Amino acid sequence: MRNNGMMKEIVDSQETTLLITADQVVIHDGVIREKPTTPEEARKFIQGYSQSHAATIGSVLVTNVKTGTRREGWDKSEVITNYF
Repeated sequence: MRNNGMMKEIVDSQETTLLITADQVVIHDGVIREKPTTPEEARKFIQGYSQSHAATIGSVLVTNVKTGTRREGWDKSEVITNYF
């Protein structure tokens, strides 16, 4: 982690600072999908989810800025739609 600008100020302080970052992606038909970049892509994604199930993977990374110690975790959730 670079110690410049605001990061240097945080690292030099006497307080413990935790940096928490997170992300979530969707897996649909074996493809990892980030957030759609256009309204058309969003409609295509939603239409695809109506035809087969999707899974989401969420992750969190917590970094102690002072020591550089990191801990991470992730979870998977599946959305299954029954059609009638």
